[in-house]
Amino acid sequence: MSTVTFPGDGTLVSSANTPDTTVTFFQQIVAQQLGFDPVGIPAAAFKAVRVAWQQAGQPTYTVTDDVCILRATADDNEFSRARDNLYQPRNSTSVTAAMGFTQTWTVHFVFYGPNAYDHARQVVSAMSLDLFVQQIEAANFYPVPDWRRPQYTKELFQGQWWPRADLDLKFNEEVLESITVSTAASVEVIIVKENGYTSNITV
Repeated sequence: MSTVTFPGDGTLVSSANTPDTTVTFFQQIVAQQLGFDPVGIPAAAFKAVRVAWQQAGQPTYTVTDDVCILRATADDNEFSRARDNLYQPRNSTSVTAAMGFTQTWTVHFVFYGPNAYDHARQVVSAMSLDLFVQQIEAANFYPVPDWRRPQYTKELFQGQWWPRADLDLKFNEEVLESITVSTAASVEVIIVKENGYTSNITV
């Protein structure tokens, strides 16, 4: 949730997620899907399921460690460009403009370790379970039921072939935004007649 107040008039409130907040949310989901407890034992969970491009900590791991690395990117598609708008009177001097649109996210998963492919397959299967669908939808994300299969390949690094599986899944986010702006309390209308006489009307 973000809020910005414009210099002229109005405060925009948005429920939109960022790539960082999106990937942080799915980090906890994937940790559960792999059998970890991100609340009770967060150190073990977030060692096994990591966010890409870490700036702090010690992100290294060995060829025998099972690790999942996540990142999220926003898709530019027709759903994200279409907006619904609704104007509602708030009081006698302001109105609220409610806006909504769908943001599609691609969550990229990279699995390393001896169980890389099996963990990728496990995540795909778990994403359609009610237990996780309910958690995901509670955060205004909705899985796109196009369950792509993991792609298994080995990565050459420091003279060793590291087991690796890549997976991309898509989710739609329902974004709700609103802004309240001032309205005119009254408008003065001046009517000039053909004979030169004028009359004032306040609406």
